[in-house]
Amino acid sequence: MKFERKRVAKRLASGLLAGALAFGGLALSGASPVAAETPLTNRIAGVDRYDTSVALALASVQTGPLPANTVDHIVLASGENFPDALAASGYAGSLTTGGKKSVVLLTRAGALPETVVNYLSNTANFSSPLTVRAIGGTSAISDAVLAEVKALTGVTATRVSGADRYATAVALSAAQTPAATKVIIVSGSSFADGVSAAGWAYKSQQPILLSGPNGLDTATKAEIKRLSTATPNLEVTIIGGTAAVPDQTISDLVDQGVKYAKINRIDGADRYETAVNLNVAILGNLGFDGSKVALITGTNFADAIAAAPYLGVTSTHTVLLPASGIPASVAGLAVALAPNNPASVVAIGGFAVIPNATVAAVKQAVADLGKYTTTLTAAEGATTATMSVTFPAGVVPVAGQSCAAPICLSSESASKWLGTAGNYFVNGINLLSFAGTSVTTAVVGQVLTATITLPAGFSVPGVTVSFPGIAEGAASDNAKFSISAASATIADDSTKPTLTAVSAVANSGAPAGPTAGVGLAYLLASEALGTTGTSDLVAADVSVKDKDGAAKCANVLVTKVAPVYVLGCLNPGPQAFVAGDVITINLDGIADVAGNLGGAVGAKQTITVGAADTAKPTLTRGAVTVTAATATTFALNLTSGTVTFSSTAASSLHGQAGLGWRLVLQSTSGNIPSVTVDAAAKRVVVTANFAKHTGDDIINAIKQNKVTKALLTAVASGAGGADGANKLATSYIAGDQISPTAGQSTTTIALNASEALNSGLPLNPANFTNATCSGLTVAYQSPALGVTVSCGASATPFSGNIVLGAGAVTDLVFNASDANPTGI
Repeated sequence: MKFERKRVAKRLASGLLAGALAFGGLALSGASPVAAETPLTNRIAGVDRYDTSVALALASVQTGPLPANTVDHIVLASGENFPDALAASGYAGSLTTGGKKSVVLLTRAGALPETVVNYLSNTANFSSPLTVRAIGGTSAISDAVLAEVKALTGVTATRVSGADRYATAVALSAAQTPAATKVIIVSGSSFADGVSAAGWAYKSQQPILLSGPNGLDTATKAEIKRLSTATPNLEVTIIGGTAAVPDQTISDLVDQGVKYAKINRIDGADRYETAVNLNVAILGNLGFDGSKVALITGTNFADAIAAAPYLGVTSTHTVLLPASGIPASVAGLAVALAPNNPASVVAIGGFAVIPNATVAAVKQAVADLGKYTTTLTAAEGATTATMSVTFPAGVVPVAGQSCAAPICLSSESASKWLGTAGNYFVNGINLLSFAGTSVTTAVVGQVLTATITLPAGFSVPGVTVSFPGIAEGAASDNAKFSISAASATIADDSTKPTLTAVSAVANSGAPAGPTAGVGLAYLLASEALGTTGTSDLVAADVSVKDKDGAAKCANVLVTKVAPVYVLGCLNPGPQAFVAGDVITINLDGIADVAGNLGGAVGAKQTITVGAADTAKPTLTRGAVTVTAATATTFALNLTSGTVTFSSTAASSLHGQAGLGWRLVLQSTSGNIPSVTVDAAAKRVVVTANFAKHTGDDIINAIKQNKVTKALLTAVASGAGGADGANKLATSYIAGDQISPTAGQSTTTIALNASEALNSGLPLNPANFTNATCSGLTVAYQSPALGVTVSCGASATPFSGNIVLGAGAVTDLVFNASDANPTGI
């Protein structure tokens, strides 16, 4: 009978070869499948869950830290019943102590699958001595299966089991040596959330214990008590929401000696979001850096459980997927795992559970979220070029960063790439090859702007400024981030500058000189003129006649108060410009920054002076913007030290808005504290067991409430911090209210002008005052159609009018505004 079975297995192995290859890199060596993960493979699979478990076993030892492709420990788990198999993940990981290798193989209850027989028949797969552990009772894995293992390997399998699934999980935990200091708890009724933790449990060697729908059973409570006694700061991670693992489980944990502060729940709207949130939680720990993800079906437990060793050995994040489509939470995975967006995406299981289209869609979503689009501009005559880059949501651009080397490495951040001169080229020549060049960066929101100082003489038409772009990790399946290439060729600016008259008026606010207070003419250029005497407007370019055609000014004085040119007339003494006077400009005497002359040699422009503008500008109050600058804080006293609550930018009590808020203490006899925010009543409510809960417990209560966590942070300080003995101050009673230290906010008020202002004249802050804010700052709006008045960070809300002094603003013809003592 045994001979006949082996003969069937051999036929199956040879017959499955072509099909295995179709799964992308799965081949057969002798009678056993071999999986290879390469940038072209991206899939580890077999013809069924048992075959996939063998492929994963081979893949985990091939990609592990040791050179030998052999295993020291085999954990045999049910492929038909999830609870025992799920709890085996952490136990299998604990067997790797001392550099050993362990794998998880799935079996049917009554007999070993053919592919597992093939694997066990090949002694080249094992080290000596080999151990085999069968997880669960005889209903999960029969004695006949253990007899087959003995016949194939010569090893007597050890059974680890209990009276039920909960007791089996306890037995697995108890079998770990030394006793665990961290524990994972998942639902014993459903695999939905728990399978996402299999790889993490294996790598961290954390036992997985099971919770019932009404809390922990007696055996699990006893195991928690044993572990918390051995490790007073035992850490417990609950995977799944309250529908899967009820709050009663948390209360049971506290009753068995676990500190509430050491309990953390990771959940989501569904199993897929829970898996994503777990990925975020473990990011940066034990090699889980976000660079590798595995796509695994969330509709069945088998592939995820069998993959635990592979996921743990390679520190690969688990991403659960439904039968079709990609949940929104998974589509945002690149943001969740930033800055190391996944560079390797591997599918676990066959096409039926993870179709190629799904793999491609996830990879595309990852790639899209890691793309940075650039815009580069350069203009004739400008000494700088500008490149703007919009960073994807969730990735924070940083100004002022650059790489240490002339050219950045692919592993360095996008901000550094954009701030490094060696990454830019002028006419194909590296910017570093030129003297006097540099790159500076600034950030506004998600946009980083790089200003590139061009080499002298390269601001002319035809010069190309370029950035080659980067595809980080291009040899892998996906780039962690990519910055698109950009270039700009300086175009020939052929637009000629012109001048127009604003007005003529006698104004004492005009520039000082022999013509001050006499009627002056005011001209505006259509664009910025050059700054040298050969391109800017000078007296030699100007002649004046009166309305009857008679020469008027023997000498013209030109004063530039950007953006206005002020003309004064001497004949030989000061003489006023009047309406009807004709000003003639030699257009070949002016040029813009690109060098375009106002006209051909001899070309002229005539400008007729208009009526005098004597209207004074006025200001009216516009939009008021209040921006929170610092947090509102509450100090909650402990028996030794303090817990300080701070508002976040997302909360309604941030900045000055914290005025009128209170922290209210409520009492409970239960094991679970809570912190909630009631915006309508302006209350932060802390509910705690005054005799039991510590500062750390209250801090953790904030972290465990998704809504509160977005609104508040908390830290402990002072002697004793918030350790297990550091409870609320004994002076507190239920109903006590604590006033905050309100945060500070900045206030910005737009003052809109009745006409365009002369932004070339400096504003005097002393002309803008307010009773509630000393030291207002003022700046012109852009364009100069008003000014912006700002009050710096203050805990006192801005109120009252802004009082204006005489000459607070000036229009283009130097008419100064009147004082407004009552304010606006």
